[in-house]
Amino acid sequence: MHRWRFARSERPLGESFLWDPDARLGVCGDWCLGGRIEGAYLSGDRLAKHVLSRAGTPRTAKLA
Repeated sequence: MHRWRFARSERPLGESFLWDPDARLGVCGDWCLGGRIEGAYLSGDRLAKHVLSRAGTPRTAKLA
């Protein structure tokens, strides 16, 4: 069995993903939910649902 030596997160994020609404950019991964394959899957799944729920939403112009 092969194990990744540095694959464990010391302190998981505790959130499923990070999302920047201004950039409309998200990041996800196993490090968000604890460093296991299930965490990677759940993180990606939740970010995908978040992105899809906002599909077609126009950006609002920021007024200076």
